[in-house]
Amino acid sequence: ADSGPLATRIAGWTYAPAGSIASLSPTSGQYGTRVTLVGQGLLLGASVANVTLAGAGALSIASSNDTMVVIIAGVGVDNSIGNISLVSVSGALVGSPLQFTYLAASTITSVQPARGVQGTRVTISGQRLFGGGSSIATVLLASVPAVILNGSDSTVIVQAQPSVTNGTGHVQVISNTGALTVAVGGWTYDVLGMITFVSPNSGQLGTFVTIRGSSLLGGGASIVNATLGGVPATISSFTDSTVVVRAQDGAPGTGDVKLVSNTGAIVVAGGAWTYTTKSAISSRFPTQAQFGTRVTIAGSLLRGSGAN
Repeated sequence: ADSGPLATRIAGWTYAPAGSIASLSPTSGQYGTRVTLVGQGLLLGASVANVTLAGAGALSIASSNDTMVVIIAGVGVDNSIGNISLVSVSGALVGSPLQFTYLAASTITSVQPARGVQGTRVTISGQRLFGGGSSIATVLLASVPAVILNGSDSTVIVQAQPSVTNGTGHVQVISNTGALTVAVGGWTYDVLGMITFVSPNSGQLGTFVTIRGSSLLGGGASIVNATLGGVPATISSFTDSTVVVRAQDGAPGTGDVKLVSNTGAIVVAGGAWTYTTKSAISSRFPTQAQFGTRVTIAGSLLRGSGAN
């Protein structure tokens, strides 16, 4: 008190053993890197309030207990090296001579193409995309996970997956350590192509089929593959609204009409094509003739689903 009297409680305070950090992994990284600290007495009976790596505050604390704390690295200074410190909510400080290195931040320099739809193959180029890791774990196009086809520290090739909405969003490349590289507004999901008309909608080998709709090229420049009921068809002509193909030999049955553009964009009309029973010639008379001879050919389905 300010009047001078002293109040004492016997054995009312105990100094706990000092906390210590024995190891960290990885020892280097960048924004988004998941860093694991292992030691003793890390919480001192409380919870973690803040962790700094080389002077930069952690973005978030993923998990914590008295012997292990996992954090997500925040934004640090490129190529900086510094110590680690952990502060609990009680204010207790755990320091360590172990050092963490902030690597030069990774960057995305190009996204090609920068727009598309389901199936579009996208090449993402940049620098240090692994962010100190060894592989690419996840790529998001406008928040939609893409399928990773190939990846290196400078180039990642992915295939866009279906999106429930159209519009522009970020391209995010996440390495196996959690290191995050972002191209702000780097990808746009276009309106998905649509097949509205297939004529005829049935036929057999040799049938010419006209497919009409909207955005059939899916942002690409050409149609490179077309299938009728799962059977590749010969492409005769194409525009963004009309594609003409010729059916190849297929077994009777109903299946999808599918168009694939040069970017990999896919447009599908479910159950829009039927392979009919094949035509067959059973007889011809006469079997030998000369110019002007009238020949009778008999069989089944000789018009092949046509009108004449």
